[in-house]
Amino acid sequence: MEQSKALKILKENRQALADKYGVKKLGVFPRAETTKFDYGCGYHPQIGVAVEYEPGVRPGLDFFGLQEHIEELLKCEISLARIGGHRRPHYERTDDFMKDVVYVG
Repeated sequence: MEQSKALKILKENRQALADKYGVKKLGVFPRAETTKFDYGCGYHPQIGVAVEYEPGVRPGLDFFGLQEHIEELLKCEISLARIGGHRRPHYERTDDFMKDVVYVG
């Protein structure tokens, strides 16, 4: 999946994702292990999608619903990463991760 194509599709569907899942911000990032890495379960994400939720939104299992929804839109497997909102600081994404995210305009 090309990054520009993913950004276009996510931009077109941003409002629907915000309304349904409480998404504040969406972005994409490249997958370093696109073809060589095997999760051991036949799962091979083609692109990474970063999501930030509106304040107060606690997605719970809806996180996986959002992942499935985005995979249907992009017609490929994704790696979904949450930005912020974690209660434990060691789960936060690092600056190295953040510099590669290109946000939906």
